[in-house]
Amino acid sequence: MNQTLPLPVLVVEDDVELRRSLEELLQAEGIPTLGAGTAAEAAALLAQKEAGLILLDLGLPDMDGLELLARLKASEEAPVVVLTGRSDIATVVEAMKRGAENFLVKPMEAAQVIAVVKKELARHVWHRQMESQMAREKARGVRFPVGESKAMREVRQLVQKVAETDASVVLLGESGTGKGMIARLIHSLSRRREAPFLDVNCAALAPQLLESELFGHERGAFTDARERKLGLLEAAHGGTVFLDEIADMDPHVQSKLLKAIEDRRFRRLGGVREIQVDVRIIAATQKDLAQEVA
Repeated sequence: MNQTLPLPVLVVEDDVELRRSLEELLQAEGIPTLGAGTAAEAAALLAQKEAGLILLDLGLPDMDGLELLARLKASEEAPVVVLTGRSDIATVVEAMKRGAENFLVKPMEAAQVIAVVKKELARHVWHRQMESQMAREKARGVRFPVGESKAMREVRQLVQKVAETDASVVLLGESGTGKGMIARLIHSLSRRREAPFLDVNCAALAPQLLESELFGHERGAFTDARERKLGLLEAAHGGTVFLDEIADMDPHVQSKLLKAIEDRRFRRLGGVREIQVDVRIIAATQKDLAQEVA
């Protein structure tokens, strides 16, 4: 069977013994490696083969480590973990500011090296998967935050990180800033993307109507309840419910919703049977929630 081999870790270290030890350590874990003793050797290797991660010694003989880091971040997708001595902590801080994902301080323990390398490799693989998924969602017409400012890049990165989790999310921002678009994007990039995405504006409905909209009702639950109705939580089972303007939700409905989120079950209005649901909640508001509850 043809399996795709993982991308190698490029070890850029001028100390031959240390470089060899690091490569042997990683190879023993099933991680392929490449080795370079200078910046020039590293550039030559990267011109021929893509790396999944770069371990970069900041004390190379032919180029300042921070300068090489800047060049790598400008031309390579691979994350960079810098290697440095105990007396170079200030340099590590500067390296992290310039884009290094992590660092290791010499002398390094084998377990620490393996843990950091595996963590950064996994993160790199996940980012590539997210980029592929985002490309597919764009092809389907899903809207994405546009712009290349630092703020927009941070928003996209945060959306990707949040999409990986299954946690409930609250989006804060003024009206018209795209909270609904962000909510739909989080859903589209999550494991729930094949299940429903349903939304409701909590400010647009009276408390009883909103309660019925969320939890559904049985026939005869109230005057106009002529037939059973499924609520959004039930209809979106396996997917996501987006609650816009949640700060305007009636306290009674908020309390019932919180219990449903915690217990993953609820009753329809007028019902006696508990209904189990698996649904993610994304809420949004333009109000300061801390001030609202103060």
